[in-house]
Amino acid sequence: MTFPLTKEDRAGCIVKETAKMSYPSSMSRGKKPVVMKGTKALVADYFVKQFSLASLEKIKTAQEYEKWHFTLTRELARHICKHVHNYNEPMSVAAKFANTFMHQLTKYSEARHLLPFLHVPLDARVFAKLRKSKTTALSICHSVLKQSPYSLRYRHHLRVQKQLLVWMKELNERSNTDICVSRIDFNWLWL
Repeated sequence: MTFPLTKEDRAGCIVKETAKMSYPSSMSRGKKPVVMKGTKALVADYFVKQFSLASLEKIKTAQEYEKWHFTLTRELARHICKHVHNYNEPMSVAAKFANTFMHQLTKYSEARHLLPFLHVPLDARVFAKLRKSKTTALSICHSVLKQSPYSLRYRHHLRVQKQLLVWMKELNERSNTDICVSRIDFNWLWL
């Protein structure tokens, strides 16, 4: 392999490596897989051909990220919808792939400024932990947390993400802490 010589070549390498590293392999395994076999290649193909690393520079606020995230998720859902088992919602499945991709992407400087805006990649393990959490912030979406995260409508996915922000704010307003929690830090719950 030759190392990239241009910023465009470097961006392509970053996206390709991130797409390969970020696919949760459990999505197409088990008794009730979320997606059909071959979806990993389809998701990687989408990111390599459609994702623009340069587009991230324009995102400066949480509101801009939310709009950008919706567009990314919708386009990815259209790309994979025929590979999503019919008991699942393509937008929620695509959100899991997009969120996992974005978490992996933030190891590169081009995406690091997005860390405060990232969504938690939702799955059954995350929902189980959130159901056990003793916070009023999640009580508003408790019925949603009893469902499969992949069968949810996208608006319910966003509702959970919004309530995680409320919980984050509660945690950061505690008087006995000297750290600031971001939404991405909720990954600590399932260590």
